[in-house]
Amino acid sequence: MTEKILAPLKEGALAKLSCRLFAQLLRSYPEPLPSQAAE
Repeated sequence: MTEKILAPLKEGALAKLSCRLFAQLLRSYPEPLPSQAAE
């Protein structure tokens, strides 16, 4: 019963954490990425 409740919470926390890390990674690159520059 608790696993059904905790599983989505863990996934949500992991998604928030990875999103925050990705945002920090993007912020650490001042120049545009090659994929963005090609557009």
